[in-house]
Amino acid sequence: DLKNALNRCGYRTWTFNKALRPSDHSKKPRDKPLDKRKATNITIPYIEGVSEKLRRILQGFNIGTNFKPYSTLRQNLVHPKDRVQKAIKSEVIYRLKCEEPNCNDTYIGETSQPLKKRYKQHCRATTSSYSSAIYHHTQHNQGHSFKLEATDILDREPRWYERGVKEA
Repeated sequence: DLKNALNRCGYRTWTFNKALRPSDHSKKPRDKPLDKRKATNITIPYIEGVSEKLRRILQGFNIGTNFKPYSTLRQNLVHPKDRVQKAIKSEVIYRLKCEEPNCNDTYIGETSQPLKKRYKQHCRATTSSYSSAIYHHTQHNQGHSFKLEATDILDREPRWYERGVKEA
């Protein structure tokens, strides 16, 4: 019994009685027969063959069904904003794949900079002892290369810490 279990956990009996008692008897819900209740309406995407069956099932529960198109002409044709070029996107987690057909090496990284700028940093040697894994790969494997155009953007994340977690 739920009452006994909660009572053992420290809840007092009067709390149950208060919770179960309606605050105002005039607001006490009355159960109406299913056919007398106000009809509820829902709107769902129209999928041929499925939507009609779902409508028949929901009618039994006094739920009206409205259909909307799965995709509209407007959704397919109107794009008010131009797509942002991949090279100028920033705050991304990205994957670079080696272009050599027999090489399966990939590099996953994150950057707050535009992707093109970060890619250029990968492709050059640095004066410090640190070199990019991509630079190291292309220097030690003849004919191997990475291309910015083939970079996959895995996700966008403006927060540095979360971006690092997603990269890992």
